[in-house]
Amino acid sequence: MNILQAVLAGVRNVKSLLLEENEIGKEEEGLSLVADFIKSNDEVIILSLANNDIDHKKKSEVIAKAMRKNSTIQEMCLGDQKLDIRPFLASRKFSESLSHLDLGRCSLRTAGSRLVASFIKKNPPLSSLNLEKNSIPTPTAANWGEALLVNDNLEHLNLHGNSFNDKSIDTWKEILKSNRTLLTLNLSGNNIKAKPKRYQRSANGWGWERITNPVHIRKDFILDSMCDSTSIKSILESNHTCQLFIANNNNGVYETNELAMRKINKLDNEGLKIRHKVVLSMFKLNKELFDSRMFNDIPLELVSLSYNMVWLLCLLPLNIIY
Repeated sequence: MNILQAVLAGVRNVKSLLLEENEIGKEEEGLSLVADFIKSNDEVIILSLANNDIDHKKKSEVIAKAMRKNSTIQEMCLGDQKLDIRPFLASRKFSESLSHLDLGRCSLRTAGSRLVASFIKKNPPLSSLNLEKNSIPTPTAANWGEALLVNDNLEHLNLHGNSFNDKSIDTWKEILKSNRTLLTLNLSGNNIKAKPKRYQRSANGWGWERITNPVHIRKDFILDSMCDSTSIKSILESNHTCQLFIANNNNGVYETNELAMRKINKLDNEGLKIRHKVVLSMFKLNKELFDSRMFNDIPLELVSLSYNMVWLLCLLPLNIIY
């Protein structure tokens, strides 16, 4: 503890303090030293206490109470420990200055996830939240749906490596259709199926019957949310703000337009995004939108973009475009 005390005494003017993997939570004195530093320091902007054995409620309360008296820390990492999140979320003052909160690998599971979702529903000023690898299950998707339909501050949400499956898809589709604040949503590494459903219960309830045109669940999820190519109107009403990550490590591998969608939504000009999506639909998603073989059927302003899209679609499968 003498070393920790010396470190904290010598870093009064630093902007970033990373104290990962120091077993601070194993001794009460260590927690008290860090708490006193948080309460008295008005210089540190980034603080990491990841992997420090802050693993039950009393330990969490010490740090949470200190954070309520700090108004300068903007980015905080509490990941890589079995954290009791309740004391941190008990007061809005905990996050009044925070813009980024990292709770990755904290074993939040169902109860913890619902607490965080309820916190996000209150619309704190937080703009970035990392919840990767927390064993968060599908039933909590409904809680996130409620939270993200009203929150207009959160811009980046990382849910990589949790346990959402295809039953959560309708919720995420609704979020992406309604929320225009999210700039990135990472659902990769979950259990959202890529393989199509090939059989369904027969109409009379006896046995199973083969589906004539099986649907790729994840593919429809991406296309419906980012670019519903049913009509020009549906394209206009699609999500043009969020970059969606979903393909990596979910079950199955097949061709998607996920990378193209992210590149389009990353553009600054919304009109240009929409025109790109119209052209993508025309050439690949819904060729009946316009007859791309007939020059007279294509709006003049889309002609130059058509050549670009042909080029894009040819190179993407070759991994030439990054």
